[in-house]
Amino acid sequence: MKVLFSTFFLAIPLCLFAQGIIVEGYAYESDNRGYLNEVKIQAKDLNDGASTAETFTNLEGYFKLDLPPGAYELIITKNLFREQVLQLSDASTVTGNKYFFKVTLKRKPGYLFDITLANKRDSNNTAVDAIHDSRIEVYNNTTEELEYSNLSYGPPNFLYTLTKGNRYTIMIRKEGYLAKRIEAKVDVEGCILCIDGLSKLSPGVTDNLTEGHEMGTLLANIEMEPADVGTKFKIENIYYETSKFKLTTESKSELKKVIQLMRDNPLIEIEIGSHTDSRGKDDLNLKLSQNRANEVVEFLIDYGSIAADRMRARGFGDTQLVNHCKDGVTCSELEHAENRRTELRITGIRKSATADKSLLEIKELEKMEKLIEELQNQEVIEVREGDELPDEIKKEIEKGKSKKRKKDNQ
Repeated sequence: MKVLFSTFFLAIPLCLFAQGIIVEGYAYESDNRGYLNEVKIQAKDLNDGASTAETFTNLEGYFKLDLPPGAYELIITKNLFREQVLQLSDASTVTGNKYFFKVTLKRKPGYLFDITLANKRDSNNTAVDAIHDSRIEVYNNTTEELEYSNLSYGPPNFLYTLTKGNRYTIMIRKEGYLAKRIEAKVDVEGCILCIDGLSKLSPGVTDNLTEGHEMGTLLANIEMEPADVGTKFKIENIYYETSKFKLTTESKSELKKVIQLMRDNPLIEIEIGSHTDSRGKDDLNLKLSQNRANEVVEFLIDYGSIAADRMRARGFGDTQLVNHCKDGVTCSELEHAENRRTELRITGIRKSATADKSLLEIKELEKMEKLIEELQNQEVIEVREGDELPDEIKKEIEKGKSKKRKKDNQ
């Protein structure tokens, strides 16, 4: 009995530990665009159709699967890339029980948004530090879904594919910097690829589109502006009629960008400074510039619902000229125009015990505000039987009507 038992015991390992299959390889993007990470490799048993094992490629595009003996196909997927299905017979090399694959994936139609984050540079010749560990979120305005969110994205380089037929909002935030908001349209509303929130396509941005505009790459260097007390920005295209302080329609459109800046950066406090050229009496210039600054602040409060205690208006008259065009100096109209400007200056940064709103929360708030604005502009609001408007909307509608009546009576 002892001899028979020993023979049986030795036979078990030979059955249980028959040689398995090793599948490994690398995943690339077509046209020699480099390795692909986070590619899903799923092994499917051809005998019963069940998924046996799965893994993902690492940063170098490498993957490896250890499989029991059998017949398999590999299902290879990555978001925004075309799926591939391979048999073990498709391996580029086979050594014993080891199968090696070179997997090339083709991108679906769309545009690769390839950005690099860095500090704002003072000049093109100035070296700047890259920005790490930013908060990056991508919202699809067409599907109304948050497609991507990373509260601490490590590297300064970020890649994302924008697919055709969609509108996107991309928000990048980093403590100590002003939030960067980018709006993108991809083959919608007559735009093949329209980006708002980046500098012109040279030198900070370059694009590369395939024939037929099916695919392309947008390379952008995004400069993040430090949110420091004292930082100034010129608000472009703010116009008034000569010797008047009422904002033009074009100016109000431009100030919507300031409203967005204040909403995207809820902790900053600002000063709106208005400046005139040197022509005219000093006291009148000072009064005119103060009225113009007041008008801007009032618009930001009334139209943008920006809290009044986050802003102050200040008129400087002609006391801070940016060129040589002082009294008695002959200058061109263009040179005088350089001095007629409106500037935004950060005067304070509030502390917050709570984290900023997510991009999804911001977009939901914007949708509600848009709905309220549309309702305010309607002469008749239809409410179906059994429906009830929220109290917040009722209050906002009444508030808007009250403002409209006040303006109509002026």
